[in-house]
Amino acid sequence: MKRHKSKGQREIGSQSSGPLLFGAFTRLVTFENLAGASRIGAYAGSGQVIDLNSACALRLRDQQHEEAFDRLANALVPPNMRALFEGGDTSLNGASNALDFALKSGNRTSGCHGEPLFYNLYAVRLRAPVIPKKFFHTAGNFREDHEEATKAGFSHPVMP
Repeated sequence: MKRHKSKGQREIGSQSSGPLLFGAFTRLVTFENLAGASRIGAYAGSGQVIDLNSACALRLRDQQHEEAFDRLANALVPPNMRALFEGGDTSLNGASNALDFALKSGNRTSGCHGEPLFYNLYAVRLRAPVIPKKFFHTAGNFREDHEEATKAGFSHPVMP
């Protein structure tokens, strides 16, 4: 199947199934690595997940010769999804560049500290992509709860 690049997508790397597109076709994942740490990654197809934070650090060290590669990678492509999205286009572009670098480097490449960049999908534990900041729950399921919430001056209307 031939893939066509649409607006907002950038062609990166290449695999036997053709180029991988960063944008609508890239699947960002939160996963628990072999050491049990929560990380963000990109599903690279062929049953592999790429650790984007580690790939960014390696790119900063090897390609841009940054001495503070770990600190910069943590700021640019943080190891959690909420922080990545809070970083806006800067972080998403950093993640895209890290993914491109990892794909070009190959799946036998190790991170700056000897950790893997590529994980077998079946060797990691996938987690919820984004952990919510707050859970908001009202007790509006029962009339008594509604009456109690009204008496307490609950700031939001609760519909029974």
